[in-house]
Amino acid sequence: MMEEHSLNTNSYPLLGVLGAHVDADVTRSLRAKYALEKDCVSGSIYCENEELGVALGCDGEVVSAIFLFGEGKDGYCQFTGVLPCKLDFDMKRADVLRTMVVPPSASGESERIAKGVSHGGWDRFDLGEFSIHITYAEAMRTVELVTISSCSKTPPNCKPL
Repeated sequence: MMEEHSLNTNSYPLLGVLGAHVDADVTRSLRAKYALEKDCVSGSIYCENEELGVALGCDGEVVSAIFLFGEGKDGYCQFTGVLPCKLDFDMKRADVLRTMVVPPSASGESERIAKGVSHGGWDRFDLGEFSIHITYAEAMRTVELVTISSCSKTPPNCKPL
């Protein structure tokens, strides 16, 4: 039987920025490592690097989410770093479910969101104090976006069953 994943700052150091101020040392260090540009869009702060496929989302000035993009998602290049819990952008939904071991905390099917934007479904896994929200590409049904947040924050596009 496969072992359940443990998601913490020891197993995945990127998590250290969640809950930190956007200008805290830990966040500035990560922003420097990934050359993340700080920007304010519609009153929300984002730090992103489209070429490296990574972004941080903030509530006010506190980092609330880490976005790891698959190739072409929202114009981003694919994140080439390590994904949490042995996930991979080439995985289909069945592969993700098998890899994660625990059933998803919430799931959704394919839908058209707005202005031609659509996805091929999503799953959210609550693992201790963190959640991983996985969105699948509509065409290939592979992982297109991995969003990591604190369980106290609901990841974007999460809906209860």
